[in-house]
Amino acid sequence: MSTSSKVLKTNVKKEKDYLYFLSENNQICRLKMTPDGPIQGTAPETVECITMTREKGFMYFIDEEGDISRVKVIV
Repeated sequence: MSTSSKVLKTNVKKEKDYLYFLSENNQICRLKMTPDGPIQGTAPETVECITMTREKGFMYFIDEEGDISRVKVIV
């Protein structure tokens, strides 16, 4: 089992009912969610733009504290 490690501290305050993710161009985005999934027809909202370099072999994500963490991808 892989454990995650914090990569970058951000100022993002996560709100309930949103899915937070890191886009391909290093923007922290969020999408309004319902119990059935994302609200149809809504586009992701950019919350914060960041500068960082990603390493191959890791999956990057927004952790519970709103910071960027990563976990090693095992293939």
